[in-house]
Amino acid sequence: MKKSLMKAVTIVLMTALLFTMLIGCGVKDTPKTETSTPKTETTADVTVSKEPVVLKMIEHSNQATNDAIKALNEKFSKKYPNITVESTVVEGGQYVQLMQTRLAAGDVDILEVSTFAIAIPDWAKGQDKNFNAQFIENGDILDITNEPFIKNWDPVAIKNACTYNGKVYGLNIGKVAYNGIFYNKTIFEQNGLKVPETWGEFINVCKSLQSKSIVPMTAGGKDVWPIAMMWSGFVNAFEPDPNAFAKGLWTGERKFNDPKTLIMFDRMAEFASYFEEGVTSVDYASVIGRFVAGKAAMMPDGTWDASQITTADPNFKFGYFAIPGDAKGAQPPQLAGKYDISYGGYAKSPNKTAILQWLDFFSQKENYSDFINAIGFIPTMTGIDIKNDFIKSLDPINQNFQTNFELIIKNPKGVGKYAGFQIDQLKVLGGSIATPKELADLAQKDWDAALALVK
Repeated sequence: MKKSLMKAVTIVLMTALLFTMLIGCGVKDTPKTETSTPKTETTADVTVSKEPVVLKMIEHSNQATNDAIKALNEKFSKKYPNITVESTVVEGGQYVQLMQTRLAAGDVDILEVSTFAIAIPDWAKGQDKNFNAQFIENGDILDITNEPFIKNWDPVAIKNACTYNGKVYGLNIGKVAYNGIFYNKTIFEQNGLKVPETWGEFINVCKSLQSKSIVPMTAGGKDVWPIAMMWSGFVNAFEPDPNAFAKGLWTGERKFNDPKTLIMFDRMAEFASYFEEGVTSVDYASVIGRFVAGKAAMMPDGTWDASQITTADPNFKFGYFAIPGDAKGAQPPQLAGKYDISYGGYAKSPNKTAILQWLDFFSQKENYSDFINAIGFIPTMTGIDIKNDFIKSLDPINQNFQTNFELIIKNPKGVGKYAGFQIDQLKVLGGSIATPKELADLAQKDWDAALALVK
């Protein structure tokens, strides 16, 4: 979700690991719960409770997702009229506190969980466990590893988004990518431009646009993060094994200022040079309007913007491509991003049977299809009838979905402000650092200082 991405790389990473923090709406104080000997019947999918139950659910505020969940819950209660789902929705920044409070009180049944990227690699020293890992290890999150509905989901998504220490704790709602660039199809067609599949082709597109007095790119530069977040997309594009690169930074086998990594710094600086003049004064709230109005031919951002682009102008023709690397391959450059939130259950709830009924219901293709089409994310279940034309158009670049590098790298505690790929610090984007090499040297200096404290 776009609200989860923050201004600086470290904050971006923390927010991604906190899965955009979530919740609010309204919960009754005295719900009916299952008795210790509930009346049940067994179906092919899941054991079904016949006792009156109120399931308490907590969510973070995101209008499209909240609306889709409301519709799902209403449909669920029609099938199981003895079960009512009452949801509390709060602003993202309040969700973690709400989750902690409600779990401590045992006052929740279904909740948003995030298990992806919470396992700490052996080589990342001194890292604190993500709070979700703590809840899992405390036995608060329901283990659904052996539930039959798991087989309905993409096993890669289950492994990457919902698994911790070999066990499954949630069902992921969908994926978003943010290593790519929206482009105006009309401008591309009118100027004979093709979607670039290599870095050289991308630069040629930018130069061709400039030669015709067309601004190549715009972004919400005033908010910083819409540009700053693109750095990890360059790692996914130019490093064949982002995991090995992250480990190498910790072990010293790789450096931010080694010749290979400097290529990425140079490419990012080159990339920044093709934004519209004054991009650092363009706020995120207005950038989609500028893009749709034709003020620039391209707009780097996350796939989550597609619905807003269409809302701004239903007739606007646009596409999306991933930041390309140096050479063409068997596939065009692939999407990289994150798995969004997952839904799981409270392991100590007396309503466990009804929780599993809800998770089973969500796992049925028809129900998940309605949900994913409503929110406009990339599905994490195979065989879904996608009605969203934009999502369908991503198929060629979604054959090998990658985890964005910002979710792979683990910054050492106490790392300085330059460590990483802080391209917003460059003068071309209003910062104080003159050259990519100078920025890379500062990044390595901060990184080394932080590593020395944790070894």
